[in-house]
Parts: sequence; structure tokens; C-alpha cells
Amino acid sequence: MGYDLSVIISNACNSRCSFCAVDKDDRAELSFEQIDDIVAWSNQSEVETCVVFGGEPLLFFDKVKALCRVKCGMFLLLTNGTLLTEEVFDFLDENPQVSIAVAIDGPPKVHERQRGKYRFEKERFEKLKNWKACDFALTLDNLPNLIECVQWIHQACGFENIFVNLVRERPYSGEDIALFREQLQLVADYLVRLPVHFSLLESRRVDDGIFCDLGSKLVSVGSDGRVYLCHGIAAMERSLLDTDERKPRHGFDFSLRRENRRLVLGESINDFELTPYNYPERCRTCYAKSTCLSCPASFYLTGGNLDAIPAWFCDLMVVKDHVQRDYLERRAKLWDNEVFLPPIW
Repeated sequence: MGYDLSVIISNACNSRCSFCAVDKDDRAELSFEQIDDIVAWSNQSEVETCVVFGGEPLLFFDKVKALCRVKCGMFLLLTNGTLLTEEVFDFLDENPQVSIAVAIDGPPKVHERQRGKYRFEKERFEKLKNWKACDFALTLDNLPNLIECVQWIHQACGFENIFVNLVRERPYSGEDIALFREQLQLVADYLVRLPVHFSLLESRRVDDGIFCDLGSKLVSVGSDGRVYLCHGIAAMERSLLDTDERKPRHGFDFSLRRENRRLVLGESINDFELTPYNYPERCRTCYAKSTCLSCPASFYLTGGNLDAIPAWFCDLMVVKDHVQRDYLERRAKLWDNEVFLPPIW
């Protein structure tokens, strides 16, 4: 079995994004010794992907360079792009195995509303010779501008890989879901003839499973060196976690059927145990499960229960599934290639 490894060097960041749920008061930082342990473990394990999160990882550039020794199929660095200095560009040129995802949420008026000052130029991104992508945060605030944001990221910034972080900071109303359908359809119509990967319309499981492999192959090292159920939980405010008891604090619970599930899987990468997460029965029988962007960590953060998937989210994923199926069918005909379409029953 291959592992998906994520590493949070520190929660420290030089931005204050409006939607961010990371514990900004947590100043813990991985030591070089802990990074050496991660590298040693990964190089004797089968690691498919390694993703470095934050905070802003480039605040700790020396430690990013140390982590780049991880052997894996894909090494991805997520950054807000504000610290892409000439030194960083030179390092990336020398290390083509390091892929980059830069956080851009659209035109300046949209980006600045969510993340602060817009500091990007297309010419700067063209200096990135490595495989690169845009890390786009889709919030309810920028949902009305989704097609405008996608066009800006593609045309003005030159990105052909757009990864969507579907931010679930509050519930979607019926009107929000209708707007989501309308905007996603406009994006699908725009992208269908372009060589652009847009994760919200592409992400799917070829084995007809559920999108998130929570607890079964994810190894998420937090800034304290512990291994968590996923990177979303590893970055959460510690007031929501009881890391000593390895479970949620009072007021945050799992369903009674899985009340003993742990959030902390080990004290270090050298001492952890994968604990596969069992999705509710209705997920396993849902026809949209293979295209669903289910995120138990976000359900835990917003509702206090890892297992309590809100009805509005299910409605949203059914809408996404319908638009995505049509998009993939049209794209397959235009590009003369086969795509995976899970059956509807």
C-alpha cells in the first residue's frame, strides 16, 4: 500500500486569510531531528505523495529544503506565494521534483477580500519551471465570482492546473446551492475545450470508493511532530483536541458507534497506527460517492462530530456530480479520450 504523507512544518504564517481555521496561536515548529525522522521513514516506506502545508512553509525555507529529501511519487509545496524569492526560484530550478501550488483566489478585488494584498504577476509565475498549480479557495464570499476567478487564474496568471479548496466555513443555503450549480456549469462550459485541470470537475475515485482515504493511507505530521488523522485535524486549534487522550475534547464527539476513534495516531512518525475511517452507510450506498469531496475533518470543525455529514453538503455534492458527469462526457468526445464515469443506480 502506498502512503499519502502531509507535513505541517509550523502553523506560523505571514497572511491572515479570512477563512483559515489553522491555530495561529500555536507556535510549535518541527525540529530538524523530527524532519530527519520523517525522511528516514518515508525512504523505507512506499510514499506516493508528500504535501508540505502551513502556515506558510517558506517562512522555514531551510526546513523545506530538508524535507525535499523525501522520496515519493510527487512532492508538493503549498505556499501563499509571497516569499518566492530568487533564492527559492534557484532552489526549485535545481530540484525539479518539487511541485508548487500557489494560493490565488482570483482577481485582486476577490483575492484581497480573502487573503490581503495581491502581489502576483504572470511573468513571475512563468519563472516557475517546475510543475505548478493554483491553490484556489472557494468560499461562499467568492462563489458569485467563480467563473470570473477561474478565467483570471487561467488567463491572467497562466495556470493550467487549478486545485479547489472547497471551504466549508458555514452551511450552504438552497440559494447558495443553486448559485453553485450555475457558476460550476459556467466553469465547465469555459474549460471543456481547454487543456486545464480543474479539480472540482475532475476529482474522482476510479475504484468507485469515497474521495478521502481518511485513516487508511494518510500520514499527517503536525507541527508538534505527532501523527494525526489528517492534515486538517493536525492544523486545528488545540482547544478542539485532547492530544494527551488522543481524542476530541468535551463537546466534540464522534457518533456512539465510533466513540473510541482517535484523532492522534502516534507520538511521532516512528510510532503510529493507521486507523481506517468507516463512512456512514448512506455514503457507501450513494451513487455520487466516487466524486464526492467529503471531508470529515471539516464536519468535525463546523459541527463537532466527525460522522455528522450535513444534508446541505450532500445536496451540494449531488449537484457537483451531475455537472461533473456531463462535463467529463463532453470532454471525452472533444478530446477523444476515455474517462471514468461511475454508474448511477
